[in-house]
Amino acid sequence: MSEEYKQELAAIFDARAINYDEDNLRAGLANRLVEIAKPQPGERVLDIATGTGLVAIPTARRIGEGGRVVGVDLSKGMLDRASRDVEAEGLGNVELIHVDAEKLAFPPSSFDLILCSSALPYMSEIPARLRLWHDILKPGGRLAFNCWSDAT
Repeated sequence: MSEEYKQELAAIFDARAINYDEDNLRAGLANRLVEIAKPQPGERVLDIATGTGLVAIPTARRIGEGGRVVGVDLSKGMLDRASRDVEAEGLGNVELIHVDAEKLAFPPSSFDLILCSSALPYMSEIPARLRLWHDILKPGGRLAFNCWSDAT
């Protein structure tokens, strides 16, 4: 996808950051993803397109201080909102990084679990993204994502 598209996408989500969490559907999807993925105490977790932290925050609670959540997002506005919520909850095990999820540079075997809620369709070359995510998972690691169906 073009850099112009990425900038437009970031601007759209920057503008939505203020009231993004008011939609109970998004929170429900995020919570269900975390329930299904079952983050374990001490795990290192990557939350791709973390947005306002709807997945990162409950995951951080589950993995405890011995674990680590790294949330990445293209939208600075979403990350600013997530940062405020992480700080308000007193979570010291969350790191938020402003980066394009298609340009991740983590070493192989960095994470026990990778989560992505409702953002996979925004990625280009989805099979390539999934291969990249597989490469940065530890052996036996898990990937969990959700996305909207193409109900035509």
